[in-house]
Amino acid sequence: MKTENGKDISALIADKPALLRAMRAGVREALRRHKLLGESIVVWKNGRVVEIPPEKIPVGPARRNGRRRKS
Repeated sequence: MKTENGKDISALIADKPALLRAMRAGVREALRRHKLLGESIVVWKNGRVVEIPPEKIPVGPARRNGRRRKS
């Protein structure tokens, strides 16, 4: 099966480092967006559901090509 840009999906999934980078980038973007919009997030911590207010959402530095951007 091919993606819209012609890449083979099974090859993309087999590239685990690239897949993990994409997943981390997605999570980082979701956290950044919640913080920016002032929306809380909910996480599972120590067997309990915990709400984290936007001002306490941890957002790491943006990365480019899998490397941290220099500040």
